[in-house]
Amino acid sequence: MKLVLTAAAVLVLAASQPVFAAAGWQETKEPGKVTVSYEMEDGTQAKNGWYWLDDDGDGVSECYYFEENGALLISGTAGDGAQTDEKGRWVLDGKVQTRGEAAGAVTDGTGNHTARLDGFQYSASSREVSEAEIDAFYADSVLVGDSVMLGFRNYTMRSSDPFLKSIGILCAGSFSVHEAFAPVSSSSVHPVYQGAQRPVWESIALMGRKHVFLFFGLNDIALDDSTPQLYQKLVAKIKEASPEAQINIISMTYTAAGAGKKRLNNDNIRRFNADMKNIAIQNGWGYVDLATPLADGSGNLAPAYCSDHYVHQTSAAYQVWVQVLRQYARDILQNTSGPLPD
Repeated sequence: MKLVLTAAAVLVLAASQPVFAAAGWQETKEPGKVTVSYEMEDGTQAKNGWYWLDDDGDGVSECYYFEENGALLISGTAGDGAQTDEKGRWVLDGKVQTRGEAAGAVTDGTGNHTARLDGFQYSASSREVSEAEIDAFYADSVLVGDSVMLGFRNYTMRSSDPFLKSIGILCAGSFSVHEAFAPVSSSSVHPVYQGAQRPVWESIALMGRKHVFLFFGLNDIALDDSTPQLYQKLVAKIKEASPEAQINIISMTYTAAGAGKKRLNNDNIRRFNADMKNIAIQNGWGYVDLATPLADGSGNLAPAYCSDHYVHQTSAAYQVWVQVLRQYARDILQNTSGPLPD
């Protein structure tokens, strides 16, 4: 989106823009048009995502969305459905969202949202996070999902990487948030744990893992519009059985180009992901965007990442999963100074 203004509107905009005295902000003025951008410390331009920037040096950052061409999105809607105000800052329910001292949710330039961890001290400044800390984070995690998650489980089983071997995974072909509430029977598709099908919230409680990642939608979206509500109902059951569980929603991933079927199409997937991200923010859950890094330039599942010209994924795709998940844990942990003392 380019910001195109009349000469009179430029005067109004100037009064409402961020203060550009700080190095990094750039304004490009042409007749009837002003474009605002930001140059990072390494000389690259902020673009195609969300960036936390501390304009006034007070230790509290606001989040700004920059488009593919580097232009600041002002009073608009980003591709993930989040809104920006007249200064380009991310707003939720009319409130500017911040990160730093006393900040709440954390987002990054990938489209993810990271929930704050219970039992940790938080700092206004970020720190280096070791690979061992990330390994430990996922050793205390369980990923839950459908046949695409089943593909990831198979990928981890073929790997010799201890990190991948340590991740808990509960999945089944055709599993969904709808099926999660079906009675357990010989024809049900609940994930098997300890040799038996059981409601997934019971399996999660038996595993005793703290970080729960949920990947649903591909088997739900074609049915009706109730999936976001059922998602929240499922999380409530998980939290009832495991009160300390910290919830993270993984976005739906796209179908291959032209492979959508009726309601299961990429436009609906984008809308669903935007809805679920907003629900995650409102409830203090994390949100992991896997759709974007696996997409081609047209918003479809990229051919290199699709194994069946439909929705299932290749080993190359699951390598991306690993990269995204590890970065997600890094983003969560970098603003903690460590566990609270006993």
